Amino acid sequence: MDKRCTPVYFKLVDFLADCRHHDANYDIAKTLIELIHDFPDIYIEQVASRAHTSISTVTKFCKRLGYSSFKSLKEDILPYVDQSTDIQTTVDAFIKKDHLLTQSFFEWIDFTDLTHKLKEIIQHQPIVILNSSYSDPASNHLRSIFEVHHHATYLLNRDVDDVILFDLIKKQGVVLIISLTGHWLIQHQETLKQLRQNHIAYYIISADDTIDAKHLIALPKVSSLFHSYYHSSRYLNLLTITIEIALNYLN
Repeated sequence: MDKRCTPVYFKLVDFLADCRHHDANYDIAKTLIELIHDFPDIYIEQVASRAHTSISTVTKFCKRLGYSSFKSLKEDILPYVDQSTDIQTTVDAFIKKDHLLTQSFFEWIDFTDLTHKLKEIIQHQPIVILNSSYSDPASNHLRSIFEVHHHATYLLNRDVDDVILFDLIKKQGVVLIISLTGHWLIQHQETLKQLRQNHIAYYIISADDTIDAKHLIALPKVSSLFHSYYHSSRYLNLLTITIEIALNYLN
């Protein structure tokens, strides 16, 4: 299989396409793209040396892409590349693994809690969804779900200026924040403080179970959620499908 057809490669290409400055992150992304056919048999020291930067900077770059470490980034390619078996065997194994992932998600999800929160969300207009990328398929699916049910819905980058956010949300709106790790919340305490002070409802889609339960729309806290881009996207897509089903039931 061509390793350029894997999620880790697409994430690197997307990052490079969005670069505005020639900095260490640009050099790391470019280096990893150039070494994609050597995955996963590459070393962090090799990448740091070739990108003329430090090992710690490479690690920070990996976390910026959503991986817990350099090891998890380079191994994100493994679920998609198996040269030890024929194509059909690999496809069958993937289908089985994906079925088990889907089954475990629906066994884990708390439908009662999710439905209760959705009842509260749909009382508000507009709905503003904040995510790391406005082009993320799950975010756009979530936006379209609420729009189908006649809710004015805006999709914004999580790092949008607070002036824009509060201009759109007004007093009667609700904010949905997608932050799988919860790290965004630490860096944006002032935004959360303003939401509370202005009595604006907000919910956080995350696997961080330390978040106040009344604001949390939870995803399973499993290691694979952060070790693989495929798994994080899959769990988020399953949640949006669950929200769609629940909204149809509520209406």
